[in-house]
Amino acid sequence: MTRRSTCFTRTFRTPLRLLINTGALARCPGALTAAKLFQQFVCRREKPLKRLFIPRVQLHRAKAAVLMRAHVGWCQPFPRLSLLACTLLIPLTIRADGLSDLRSVLEKLKATQPIKARVKAEVSANVVDDSTPSNAAGTMEVLVEHNESGIAVKWTQADLQKVREEADKKNGNPNSVPILRQTMDSFEAALMRSLVDQSGPILRELKTATLESDAKETRDGAPLRKLVLKLNRTLSESEKKSVKTISTTLNLWLNDAGIPVCSEEKTDMKGSRFFISFDSTEGNKKSYQVVGDRLVVTQLETTSAWSVPIMGSYSHTNKFTVTVQ
Repeated sequence: MTRRSTCFTRTFRTPLRLLINTGALARCPGALTAAKLFQQFVCRREKPLKRLFIPRVQLHRAKAAVLMRAHVGWCQPFPRLSLLACTLLIPLTIRADGLSDLRSVLEKLKATQPIKARVKAEVSANVVDDSTPSNAAGTMEVLVEHNESGIAVKWTQADLQKVREEADKKNGNPNSVPILRQTMDSFEAALMRSLVDQSGPILRELKTATLESDAKETRDGAPLRKLVLKLNRTLSESEKKSVKTISTTLNLWLNDAGIPVCSEEKTDMKGSRFFISFDSTEGNKKSYQVVGDRLVVTQLETTSAWSVPIMGSYSHTNKFTVTVQ
């Protein structure tokens, strides 16, 4: 064999690289069909010349023509693998950052529309002082209005009169718990504002939050998305001197639209002051509802408790029910 024929043989056996015009292939998918001439005589029973007829493939137009270089015999499996990889990675990309998803939803709730709601508070306190327990409970309802002029909290004259009467009784019994006064104080303006506009407080907490987990969970029969967040509390210089450890965890449940449905928050704190150690626990549970462009708290339960050796213990529970009018 001559040198020229040898070179031709080597060139022929090298894997062939083709320029594939995807636009042409889209117009004619049968362009690469491997039709064998004499196999058509077996399945077709027309005249010999008509048996050589190859059916035309229906043409359609492509949006764009792209030239790609590929190896013959190796170009088909890779698109399938790429498609499979993209299918597996898409859910991970969508759910990669629960904090970003939550922020984007809350930032759309601007709370610009005026709102009026009735807020009912149920307050209970349990005090143990010198081994003598005392319990008290009170209920009160106010009208809360929030608009462009600000926040307004309105009490009835009847409730104001009950607070005055309680103060008169306490003068004769210093050990009594002024529960109605505590109930009245629970309607502070900042808290009432947060009840009818909860997107702002949550966004502020997310600034220092760390996402611990993001998973699906069924709650009350509904499929929800649960975010577990660790909140970093900032302590003042005086608090740093007395607080040894503090830990705050926030659990948020979101619906399919990414809107908070309910939440649970808990803070544990331990420390000492003037060589006296103390333990403190605070927590709250909330239920949410979207009203117009607001995220409203429909149910709120807050609990706080502390205990100091020798001195005693104290626990306090507030329950708020918000009814939008």
